[in-house]
Amino acid sequence: MKYAVMLISRPTHGKSSWADCGSGDWSSLARSGYLSLVNKMKKALRLWVFFIALMSACYADAFFDNTRKAAEQGDAEAQLNLGVMYCQYDGVKRDPVEAMKWFRKSAEQGNAIAQYRLGFAYDTGDGVTKDLVEAVKWYRKSAEQGEAIAQYDLAVMYHQGSGVAKDAAEAAKWWRRAAERGNSQAQFIIGELYAFGDGVTQDHVEAVNWFRKAAFQGHSQAQYDLGLEYVSGKGVIKDSVEGLAWLNIAAMSGSENVIKSRDTLEQVVGPEGALSSQQRSKQILHDIELAKHAAGAPSNNTPSADASYASEDQKPRMSGSGAIVTTQGYVLTAAHVVVGAKRLTVTTGRGVRNATILCIDEANDLAILKITEGTYKAIPLTSSKKVQLGQIVATIGFPNVEIQGFSPKVTRGEISSLNGIGDDPRAWQISVPVQPGNSGGPLLDENGNLVGVVVSKLGLKVAKLTGDIPQNVNYAVKGAYALALLEPYLGNDAPEPNQPAIKPRFEDMVARAQQSVVLILVY
Repeated sequence: MKYAVMLISRPTHGKSSWADCGSGDWSSLARSGYLSLVNKMKKALRLWVFFIALMSACYADAFFDNTRKAAEQGDAEAQLNLGVMYCQYDGVKRDPVEAMKWFRKSAEQGNAIAQYRLGFAYDTGDGVTKDLVEAVKWYRKSAEQGEAIAQYDLAVMYHQGSGVAKDAAEAAKWWRRAAERGNSQAQFIIGELYAFGDGVTQDHVEAVNWFRKAAFQGHSQAQYDLGLEYVSGKGVIKDSVEGLAWLNIAAMSGSENVIKSRDTLEQVVGPEGALSSQQRSKQILHDIELAKHAAGAPSNNTPSADASYASEDQKPRMSGSGAIVTTQGYVLTAAHVVVGAKRLTVTTGRGVRNATILCIDEANDLAILKITEGTYKAIPLTSSKKVQLGQIVATIGFPNVEIQGFSPKVTRGEISSLNGIGDDPRAWQISVPVQPGNSGGPLLDENGNLVGVVVSKLGLKVAKLTGDIPQNVNYAVKGAYALALLEPYLGNDAPEPNQPAIKPRFEDMVARAQQSVVLILVY
């Protein structure tokens, strides 16, 4: 980190200065008396400093003597402390050989910190002959007792093949243990391993998980990598604004490469996106500070707790899909997705936004949300009257995001029945394949109009009753019920239904519609 020092001088003119502002005998006498007083004060101060130093030295000598006495009597903690004193304690001549003698005595009694210090000595050759095999031996003893720093260094030895056969999987195992103990550097490395599949199966969702933990502990490289994951949409929903927010924070480290990447991304998202990312960066920094206070400023050896993930009600308890139906950000979804939510976020093409519940119709399993800010592209709604049996329909949504990923998924099928389960006239039976997480997603006709809302499917419960697993027996609430619920909110910003003279290509319809489909996370 660079520090700028600015020296401020008061200008003088001619021979005059602040130190030569008087004349005559009175001024000389005054200066003489003032200097005499200053000299007396200096003598008193020197005596006081000497007294404090003497008392400190006496205390230090007594502390050293007591520690050595306890160490010679076999106290493992005192032996460790005595070794530390010979390494770095003020008033004790540094003696690495003597330090290692006491570290060994403590380590042989099972003290995990002493075992690590002894391993580090063999690793570096400080106070003992360098011996990487011995280093691994003592690192392992300490690591097996849960010492995070020893777990980290043991992982390094396996990764490099130093003192032990090179083993990427074993390195990953020990780095993970250190990461689980809260070591931010280990959390970052585990994120890297998952991102590249080094010693573990490649998994960008896991990579994001560990990058985030390290990022909330202030690890700038993890903050940078987390930002890149958002930009690429690997392991997390693609969100360039959120990515830029993390790059803003990472750039505070002063890294030229990070700053260059940040500046490039700012050009991509444009002025509005850059402003949104700056606001988001402030919120993230606030959350990091809250986390530090909540966790008592976690160290590298204690589990971290970031503000966004510290408690259960801060973790998404479920997810669903929805469709933006007006340019002002009104969202149509299924009621069972959002009932009981403490907080909602909606992931749009312009980033993650908070949302509020405006209306819930549990009888028809429909709900209306409002995104808190911005204008958006909307899907047009149309009447259910023209929908026919056998008509081709499709849905776009976010099923099983933990397994299938965060990119939108499209499936299509037909209207299998003009009535729902038990001949319910409010719904259609559809053959469109859907999974958990598709709930609330739009049912689209071939022109890209919303004609229904996906709400349910027949599953294993029915299989237990019938003895057969249902095949693509799914249901969507008819658009007519959605229109009735939305009527007070539509105003003039709802798009007119698509009625093209020539039916569009299916791919073109999907490309337009997916801009208005959102992932809903429920907290």
